[in-house]
Amino acid sequence: MIPPPIDLQRRVALDLARAHGVPLVTPDSPSALREAVALLVAAVSPRTYAEVAAGTSFYVPRLASKVAGLIPAAVIPRLVSTLLDVAGIDLPATGVVLLSRPAWDRSPLATWSHECGHYQQDARVSAGGVVASTMWGLGYLVHDDVEAWEEGRCRVNDLVGLVVIDGVPVDDALASARAGVEAYSLDATARVLYLAALDSAAASLRAGELPGEGTEIHHALRALVASGDWDAGPWTAAIDGERKTVTP
Repeated sequence: MIPPPIDLQRRVALDLARAHGVPLVTPDSPSALREAVALLVAAVSPRTYAEVAAGTSFYVPRLASKVAGLIPAAVIPRLVSTLLDVAGIDLPATGVVLLSRPAWDRSPLATWSHECGHYQQDARVSAGGVVASTMWGLGYLVHDDVEAWEEGRCRVNDLVGLVVIDGVPVDDALASARAGVEAYSLDATARVLYLAALDSAAASLRAGELPGEGTEIHHALRALVASGDWDAGPWTAAIDGERKTVTP
């Protein structure tokens, strides 16, 4: 099975972002806009500007607009808001996804699916209003189990992408995905939760089936097949039927 061309993956990612109505900022976006989003990420998250600029993909939630409003202009210049406005990005309504150069060049669709997982969770909690969004955001920042559940669930998209899109053997892909736990300062219990999501997903993949149901990576794979420019080989039936044996 030959992996789908990167250009095709990029097109599908952009199409899916438009369908969701969430702005997708890529390395091909205007540099000033990327700088604005990077500054915003650094201001409202534990990430430093240097980390973001060096190649971090990130979903900026709707709540960030309210957090940013509490941060002095010296930290987030008015220029940031102006650039978002000019680009037509309504942060309180949609959030925004930033994809790094490494992700855009190597795994644009799987990384988009990962970040879209954060967007979908944000959309669910935002439906409950500012209080629900704030509670979830606070939980993510201070409670390891919440962060582990959120990140492990989204990391499943990367795992599926490695196996189904890139053709990496399941065990090798799982080892790579499990290594991602080191990016988070999780306690022992939370690490187990994070890794359990990946182990469960890998069990489904070993059975030739896709983990979960109706996730963004499912939609992404279906869009790749529907393009007519990629043969999913042994994964065609699973992509078409969304069959599952294990739900992460």
